[in-house]
Amino acid sequence: MWRELADGTAETWSYTGTVSNPVVTHRRGAGSRTGVTKGSQVQHTYNRTGHEVAHMESEFDGATQVTLGYWFGTAPDNSGRPTRFETMAIRPTTGTSSTPAAGLPASATATDQPPPIRAMPLSASTR
Repeated sequence: MWRELADGTAETWSYTGTVSNPVVTHRRGAGSRTGVTKGSQVQHTYNRTGHEVAHMESEFDGATQVTLGYWFGTAPDNSGRPTRFETMAIRPTTGTSSTPAAGLPASATATDQPPPIRAMPLSASTR
């Protein structure tokens, strides 16, 4: 699926994965009907019950892609909803003028490192 936005950028959606774990990829940025070639990407993975169990955000320029952050759910309840989430994100710039480390986006500094992955239980109020 493709559409052109008012600002001249393009937006695409692609559907991959399996029947029990479909993956929807949404790309937005410079490009055309044939695809987005530079911009942002969000990838959503669902389980067999239709609950989103993984989410990854990245930036790309051609074949070069940098992951900005992700989360994935574990420990599903009886209806398939994840009850614990593992997360990772690149910290935003600290305002220094350091050169970005290899593989990090321009908004990161040379001293930025991803924080450790941590488990976050789903609160009872959002179940």
